Amino acid sequence: MTEDEIASLIARRQPIVAQQLAGATWPDVEAAETEFRDCRFEDMLFSNADFREARFVDCAFIRCRFSRVDLTEARFDNCSFVDPDDKSRGAAFAFCPMQQASFNNCNLAFARFDRCELYASEWSNCNLLGAKFPGADFSHALSRKQVIVRVLFDDCNLELAELSSARLSTSRLTNCRMREADLSDCDFRETDFTGSDLFQAVIDSARFDDADLRDCELSGFNLSALASFKGLKINADQQFQLLEAMGVDVQA
Repeated sequence: MTEDEIASLIARRQPIVAQQLAGATWPDVEAAETEFRDCRFEDMLFSNADFREARFVDCAFIRCRFSRVDLTEARFDNCSFVDPDDKSRGAAFAFCPMQQASFNNCNLAFARFDRCELYASEWSNCNLLGAKFPGADFSHALSRKQVIVRVLFDDCNLELAELSSARLSTSRLTNCRMREADLSDCDFRETDFTGSDLFQAVIDSARFDDADLRDCELSGFNLSALASFKGLKINADQQFQLLEAMGVDVQA
């Protein structure tokens, strides 16, 4: 099927099923609420496109870039954004509105979300190994003085991910693997981490006031590296990991 034929289906709000597109640029595509199933996009540049409330199921995005693409309330289920020939190469998203977008069971390893708007986005059972979020915004301004933050990462692999300087207070990062992730200078006040693995995570100058770290793996989690941690919640048996990380010799 040609690009024009696909565009015709999109214009008529028809689902796009089992199609392949490669080496093309899709500027200014109006595909809001369109459903894509079992499609393969390879070496594609999506720019200034409208995919609001679109749904992607069992789709593959190989070496694809998204520039200023509106993905507000878009949904991705069982999709892959990784190059099968170079698994260290992921998709690139830049300046994309992605508020309330959801990703379920997706492979987003080494993806980059450069200055994307991610307020109220939801990520469930996703592979975000080595993903980068430079300048990503997880907040929404209700007024000049009132800004709310909301995002959910649940049961995701965020090992080696780079979230440095992210403002994620009051968010949920539950049951996630965050080993050696860069969390330096992050704002995690009142954030729920329950059940997550924070082994050797980089936490320099991060704020963990009133954060919930119960049932987390905290080996190497040095409280002295934090900017603040007043009201931090842990289980009783986790105190030994925290003390050992600070150099305290805990003896029975």
